[in-house]
Amino acid sequence: MKKKTIVLAQLGSPKSPSTKDVRLFLKEFLGDPRVVDLPRFFWWIILNFFVLPFRPARSAALYKRIWDGGSFPLIRLTEEMARHLQEEMKDHANIEVVYLLGEKKLGPLIDKQEDNWREDLSSFNETSWLILPLFPQYSESTTASVVDAVSKELHQRVLIPSFEFIAHFYSWPSFIESSARQIKEVLEEREGGIDSTERLLISFHGIPKRRVIQKNDAYFRQCLETFYLIKEELLHQGVEVPMSYCFQSRFGSEEWLTPYTEEMGLSCIERGEKKLAIFSPSFAVDCLETIDELGHELKNELAERGGELLFIPSLNSKDFWVKSLARDLKDHLSNTLTVKILNEEHQRIVMTQKVEQEVPPLSKEAKESLKIVFFTLFLDLMGFSIIFPLFPSLASHYVQLDGGNFFIQLIFDMISFFSSSSLSSTPVLNAQTIVLFGGILGALYSFLQFLAAPFWGSISDRYGRRPVLLISLAGLLLSYILWFFSGSFTLLIFSRLIGGLMSGNISVASAVAADGTEEKNRSKGMAFIGMAF
Repeated sequence: MKKKTIVLAQLGSPKSPSTKDVRLFLKEFLGDPRVVDLPRFFWWIILNFFVLPFRPARSAALYKRIWDGGSFPLIRLTEEMARHLQEEMKDHANIEVVYLLGEKKLGPLIDKQEDNWREDLSSFNETSWLILPLFPQYSESTTASVVDAVSKELHQRVLIPSFEFIAHFYSWPSFIESSARQIKEVLEEREGGIDSTERLLISFHGIPKRRVIQKNDAYFRQCLETFYLIKEELLHQGVEVPMSYCFQSRFGSEEWLTPYTEEMGLSCIERGEKKLAIFSPSFAVDCLETIDELGHELKNELAERGGELLFIPSLNSKDFWVKSLARDLKDHLSNTLTVKILNEEHQRIVMTQKVEQEVPPLSKEAKESLKIVFFTLFLDLMGFSIIFPLFPSLASHYVQLDGGNFFIQLIFDMISFFSSSSLSSTPVLNAQTIVLFGGILGALYSFLQFLAAPFWGSISDRYGRRPVLLISLAGLLLSYILWFFSGSFTLLIFSRLIGGLMSGNISVASAVAADGTEEKNRSKGMAFIGMAF
């Protein structure tokens, strides 16, 4: 076998637990379109104006709890694991560690290798990389990010080595057998032994249900397979304990994979299962999500309800794990690796398990319709509000240019009535009259909108939403053109008259949102109306 370089790819951690460093970390992490796959423009606004100003301070407080003064557990344990693995693999491969986030990325490693390749092309000919993301199960938000990072670093390089990419290792014998052994050893150390544990929770990092349903992400199925493979291996090792799977680390408001870890733990306590244990096979190395989220926050929350949670650490650099992983890597390099396979009963369970959203996603047709709704409402409301900052200059301009205009006189008569004061025949401009002048012009638009809304709604029920929206939008365009050429105040009033009548299509746009959605997801459709406002 040719000697290879095995590149262990890990997520990474902030440089320090300071709010500044955590903010930089979260900006890079949450800015990855693989991690948060929402429309980029809207997510950029949410991230920069609603997440980054507030979340880093809270996250920094959590990171401080696992900071040892010089490093975080994820970095320290990953490096330790790599050193031990290098000892086991010294005759077969070189071990390198890179991180998706932080300072020790793939680029510097390639730079170092390229210097050798330029001096000796034969060393490039003999180079072969095996890239192993330290995420046991495949997910777009983790494993695919590693692929992107590799592609980004290689796409402008001249010398690109031969490389192989391992998408997952959840079914490798080393991972399943070591996970079961780790669980067994920790449970045996508990007071009362294994039998004292009333339920073992296998907690996976969650992802939005939408990724599984709409994008067919393999993560959920591989998590189920991991759960049942560990269950079978525990039985093989003589451990029989009630087990449940669950998902942790929710972010945002959409539905994530269920059952949720926190709710699962609380429900166990409510039905009398007080002594619980938890293990997270989504991670090969402990990090904030395991040490703090499970081993600290969840443990304390369940303790307040009378429960006792035993946190089982990840495999980290355990000797039996590193030795067995080295064995599997050697078998993989020699094409002799045999992965674990579920028994028929568990295969049936995994194949039939479906992910369903309580609130169904919007259909493609509904999304397209809602884009039109958003655009229509945005134009309607812009037509209503765009004139507001112009009121003082408009009033001054038309009073000087067209002071004897019937509509100007009418408006100032109304101002006189509403302000209970007498004005001269020549309108006098001051702060009060300008405010009321603008108020009347604005009210005219809204009042016409109010009158026209039932009419447009009735017409659209009879002839369809699309033609009514097209006609009303054309009318809005006409009102803007008239306003642009409104040299006289009469033409300005006429343009506002047309605009107000045509903007009555707000009721039609709302009807489109209602027509294209179901009862359960109608609030999502109506959210587009709120965003337009």
